[in-house]
Amino acid sequence: MQKLAIAALFLFATFFANTSALSAPIQWTTATGGNGHWYDSVVTGPGITWEQARIQAEAMGGYLATPTSAAENTWMFDNVANDLALWHHDPASFWTIDMAGPWIGAYQDTASPSYSEPGGGWTWISGETWNFSNWSISEPNSGPGHDYAHYIMYDPHNQTTTIPSPYWNDIDNCAACNEGAPNGMINSFLIEYESNPIPEPTAATLLCLGLIALASAGHRSRA
Repeated sequence: MQKLAIAALFLFATFFANTSALSAPIQWTTATGGNGHWYDSVVTGPGITWEQARIQAEAMGGYLATPTSAAENTWMFDNVANDLALWHHDPASFWTIDMAGPWIGAYQDTASPSYSEPGGGWTWISGETWNFSNWSISEPNSGPGHDYAHYIMYDPHNQTTTIPSPYWNDIDNCAACNEGAPNGMINSFLIEYESNPIPEPTAATLLCLGLIALASAGHRSRA
C-alpha cells in the first residue's frame, strides 16, 4: 500500500508540475465592459512555434487569446501580456528595436478567398470576425511564411522604444527563425478561456488523494 501511495504522490506531483501558466487566470468582467472571458499567460522557454502554442492552449482547455477589439487588446496587454518574463530580447541581434512577445490567436489563412499579401486573409483562431488589428509599423509584411501573429516591442511613434508594446508583428511558424533571436525565440503565449478555467478535481486527482489517505490510515492503524 505504501508503494501505491508513493506512486500516487508521483502522479499527483507530475500533474501539477506540467502546468506552466505564469499566474492565476484573470477575468475581463462584463461589469468593466469585458466579455466575461478569462485570460492567462504561459511561459514555455525559448523556441515555441505558433502551432505548438495552439496545441498546448487547446490541451489546457482554452485557445490562443484573440484581441478582437481595441478595448480587448489594451486590456490583454495591460493585465496579461505586460510582463517581462513573457518577452525575449537579444541586444546583440540585428533587430535592436524588436522584442518578441507572446503568440496570440491570429493567423493568415492562405486558403481564404480574401487572401493576399501582405494583409489579406487574416483571421482569428476562435472564428470571430476580423474587423480590428493593431499591427506595428510596416506590418504585416510579405515575408514568406509570415502567417502568424505575436506581440512585439515596436512603437510606430517612437522607433527607439525599449519596452514591450501592444503592437503586433507577423512571423513564421518557427522555433528559431533565420531573422534573428527576437523574432525566432518566442518563449510564451496568451491563452483565453470562455469560462473559469480552474477545474473541479478530476477523477484521477481524487483517486490519488484517496489512495494517499488510505495508505496513511493503514499506517496509523498498524502503529
